[in-house]
Amino acid sequence: MPDPRCAQHDAPYSSPLPENTGPDGCPVGPVDRFFRELAGRHQPTTGFFADFHGPAPDAGRLAADVLRRARALPALNVLLTGPGRPRWRAPEAELDPAVHLRIRTGLTGPAELTAVSEGLLGHPLPDGGHPPWDLWLLTGHAPDAFRLCFRVHHMVQDGVGAAYSLLALLGRPGDEGPRLHPDRPATVRGAVRTGGWLLRSLLPPRTVPLPPPLAAPRSADGPGPGPARMLRHAEVAEHHLRRAADAWGMTVNDVCLAGLAAALDIRTDIPVLLAMSTRRPDERYAPGNRVVGHPMMLPCSAPDPWAAARRIGRATEAARRARTRHTLRRTLERAPEPVGRWVLGSLARSCPVGVSSVTLPAPAGYGGARLTGASMVYHPHPTLLPDEPSSVYVSFTRTPGTVRCTLIGDPSPAAAVIPARWSARLLAAAGG
Repeated sequence: MPDPRCAQHDAPYSSPLPENTGPDGCPVGPVDRFFRELAGRHQPTTGFFADFHGPAPDAGRLAADVLRRARALPALNVLLTGPGRPRWRAPEAELDPAVHLRIRTGLTGPAELTAVSEGLLGHPLPDGGHPPWDLWLLTGHAPDAFRLCFRVHHMVQDGVGAAYSLLALLGRPGDEGPRLHPDRPATVRGAVRTGGWLLRSLLPPRTVPLPPPLAAPRSADGPGPGPARMLRHAEVAEHHLRRAADAWGMTVNDVCLAGLAAALDIRTDIPVLLAMSTRRPDERYAPGNRVVGHPMMLPCSAPDPWAAARRIGRATEAARRARTRHTLRRTLERAPEPVGRWVLGSLARSCPVGVSSVTLPAPAGYGGARLTGASMVYHPHPTLLPDEPSSVYVSFTRTPGTVRCTLIGDPSPAAAVIPARWSARLLAAAGG
């Protein structure tokens, strides 16, 4: 029976590009330029792999619905143009369902679903004049189940922007997406914290290797396993984490980070880069990245998740009070382009673990099928050279009733079990 909570809606937008678009297109931000340069050697794909319970949609209807809605989404109708300082522009051709909608049926089970999903992390995105995004429908791995894989180039959208695009493609209203952040003035404390952070980032870049649980084995020849990526996830019922967060006086996201610190099973704190959305309400569907990276030490040396959570809670609360996300955004936008490029590159080398968190607060679905869980994904750069650091991406994606921890990185037996260990450690700490 169709889930009444998953009724279809037409998204509240009609303009193909933002109102401030001029003849030369919208300006491209510093984070957009960073991911564009990274694309010269690696495709930085982001997006969502979303799982549904219910009958798989008809391919023709899915294509018609998605393309109709996509035509009204600014970020899904842009290309980058021009050398030097690129700008967004609208493509000359219409969106093509043969390019942007892909179907894979007859999967034999969960193992093949995982293998296909891992392959999609590095699978080429549309190019040749087509906007760089697509949506894959995967079916057959389980009865009454399907997965939708929404992929988009990171120079076009960040995670929160991709969440709004995916929800719009599913027909959800714009007020049902992740939290947005109205612009707020910087604080003195935030300016001091940001100034110190920027000064440190301008020093000669320091490469930090991945800790042993996350690092893939290297052969005697040096390089790791190459461009193949591993994707693993585990889930915890949201009410367990909410109970722990309320008892400990912190956020569910703080609890998730504490679980990651415990799951790594090491006694040394490691630097992680927390993604902080700066997307404002008027930028809900805008192209480009509205996100900053906030470096933080993950307290893996803490004796238990509760002790780790207390340290994390103090750090994240200080960042909130200092309005760090707003100060960082202003600073990067106003910094000279070479300075911004240096700072972002320095962060990428000194924080080999990237962590994101996103919440899809309202029940979502398609054609009566219900969203049961989702992974925000990012294709981190692989180990390609002996002296080059690899990176790992971890996301916490909250859907109604569920929090999913997803880990993406070089294939490693030790890293493969971390999401499951995250789930077990948090359930034990929360009394679940």
